[in-house]
Amino acid sequence: MRLKPAVGPMILRTAVKEDEILMNGQILRVDAGTHFILNIRDFHVDEEYFPSPADVSLERYNDPKQKQYFQPFGSGPKSCVGQHFAMLEMKAILFQVLQNLDFRTKSDLFTLETRWDIANHPVKPDRFQVRRRTEGDPS
Repeated sequence: MRLKPAVGPMILRTAVKEDEILMNGQILRVDAGTHFILNIRDFHVDEEYFPSPADVSLERYNDPKQKQYFQPFGSGPKSCVGQHFAMLEMKAILFQVLQNLDFRTKSDLFTLETRWDIANHPVKPDRFQVRRRTEGDPS
């Protein structure tokens, strides 16, 4: 979800009142009605927030900084209403799948070409091999 967010690469917001934000060490005045486009796809692969962005690692979820900047469902009052249920479902299913199956592919997820429609889709089908894990399997 960090490398290829399903919900789209951007979040659109409009300031409802005049405010000031800190950006790049400077205070920026924002007028009411200002439109913001936040590119979460680029944000999720920025080395400042996610060192070695091409690496997929569960340890990222233990890093408070990376946890704070991971925004696959947006944030705030306009974030996805089903995000907590979706994450719970995904974690439960992913746990069962990864505990019992091993996946191999020739492709690199970081460079996999995708397109945006209602959700993120691979441009070309990719083949992968699935095998059942055996007890004591180290992988």
